[in-house]
Amino acid sequence: MGSIFSALKNVLGSDQDKGMGNIKKAMKALSYKCEDHGKYIMHDFAPSDTLRYKSRIVLRPNDEDETINLVYTIYGKRIRHDEPFQSPKSRELIKGYRYQATPDYLLLSVTLDGESTTPDSIAGATKRIISTGLAVYTDAGIPEDPEEGIDFNGVSAKAIKDELAVSGLLNNIVASEECVYGGSNYFFSEDKTKLMTVGIRFEKSGSGGTSCTGYFRIMELPLEQVKELAEKFASQFKAAGKLEYTTTGISYTMTFPNGLDKELLNNCVNYVGYRIGGVIEDINNAVLDEYKRRILERMEQEEQARIQREQELVRAREAERARGLSQSFTLTLSGDMTVRKVQEYFNEDYPYLRLGFYLVKTADAAKRDGGTITPIESESTLGQIRSFRGECEVSISGDSTPQSLEKEFRSKSGLVIKVCYNDEDDHRYYISNNCDEYKTCIYDLNREFKERGYYKADIS
Repeated sequence: MGSIFSALKNVLGSDQDKGMGNIKKAMKALSYKCEDHGKYIMHDFAPSDTLRYKSRIVLRPNDEDETINLVYTIYGKRIRHDEPFQSPKSRELIKGYRYQATPDYLLLSVTLDGESTTPDSIAGATKRIISTGLAVYTDAGIPEDPEEGIDFNGVSAKAIKDELAVSGLLNNIVASEECVYGGSNYFFSEDKTKLMTVGIRFEKSGSGGTSCTGYFRIMELPLEQVKELAEKFASQFKAAGKLEYTTTGISYTMTFPNGLDKELLNNCVNYVGYRIGGVIEDINNAVLDEYKRRILERMEQEEQARIQREQELVRAREAERARGLSQSFTLTLSGDMTVRKVQEYFNEDYPYLRLGFYLVKTADAAKRDGGTITPIESESTLGQIRSFRGECEVSISGDSTPQSLEKEFRSKSGLVIKVCYNDEDDHRYYISNNCDEYKTCIYDLNREFKERGYYKADIS
């Protein structure tokens, strides 16, 4: 019979399946993104301004009936371990709830049955148990501030934080289960490089003790120099302790085997603070001098690197110029070759220069009187130019000058040419025999015109 009922239960759906469905609907209505663990639904709440502790809701349908277990847990360390819920208000609020108040959490639970297991009822019960937990958790011995619940063998983490804040020496104060520390960074004003951090740190020591450390974290210094500063720091202390130092840090630790109380905490913070103050100027000057030394060293290195880069650029430029000056080619001129074709050959290597072809009479007038002259059209063939003597070869190299090119073309072919260019406003000019550029290598002219931002020479 048992197997028959089990089979029917699988076909029709179990009570837990129905309960789980209602739970999921309720959680969806509350906009909770719950985790489905099969047998139960769970949702974690992160700490917030309302509750500075992690908390959790768990809902579990029972297999044997249609009831649902609802559990709300606040994970906060209790600092009072007497019977919780002493106030009449809290006792009234938790009526109907079961509870556990352990050193590490407060748990409230209730069983929902009957009409309380509908989605709306589950949602309402969930909101009520959370509201109840928020209303009574401090009366269960959990402090509003979690750091009050962290005990450092006699004083809380919050008490240490407050004392460090009152000292005025520190501005970055942090508490955890392991330690509480406060530190201040000291920067060099120009580039905000961190030169030094000073701080005070409290840690648990042994079974019931607490240690207090005053420390400096510094820019790396020579070990002998740090040793001298560390010994001066240690000499400020009359209380026994342990001095430690490296090239990047100095610390002095005092241990209180029986823990601390508020008065001893106050005295300890003031005592260590004064000792830090007694050497902070010496240490600050040491790291500042080291910082300035490094700045000067870096500036010298950068200057040397700049000089080296410039020298390398000069060498590269000179090597490139040597290659450019030696680069040459020979043009074979024939009667059916157009002026444009000669210009294009030349332009391939010297794009910021142009060869202009002129009549002999025009060139002589320009040489004598200067001024604007009209070139022979680029579509003309060399054979159409009366002064052309016939097929010949002319040589052009990077160290050719406008003067030497004019002579090369005139003596070999009878043609009159001038080296021309377009300036930064795209105006066209030719290089006359009274210009400085007349005896300058065409490689240098091409590079100089490019660097000046001149237009590439056009062929028209």
